[in-house]
Amino acid sequence: MPEKTLDSPEFAAGILSVAATFFHNSSARTENFGFQVKLSAENLELLRLIRKQLCINNNVLTFTEAGTTYVLLNTRSKRTLVENVIPFMDHYLFGPKLVNYLVWREDLLKSL
Repeated sequence: MPEKTLDSPEFAAGILSVAATFFHNSSARTENFGFQVKLSAENLELLRLIRKQLCINNNVLTFTEAGTTYVLLNTRSKRTLVENVIPFMDHYLFGPKLVNYLVWREDLLKSL
């Protein structure tokens, strides 16, 4: 049986397949793309592992909403999205989230 490790890219991809959000906001003047993962606060270490796997330098934020504490990792840096997030997702992402990701990726790459 293969060794189970929390820092494997496959483990991170499993979490991202459920919890990742890919967003695109645009107005007449600006266009923003982003990626985020929001988990309950007890999953702080898991989110730090995901941050490491994706090579995202942003801090993990903690906030409370409706009495529940969450941890959040996000980036809107196109450079980080193109150089780190897209290669990881192209290789590891699976499941229903993949459909949303592919549309988001196409729009992001067209915007460059």
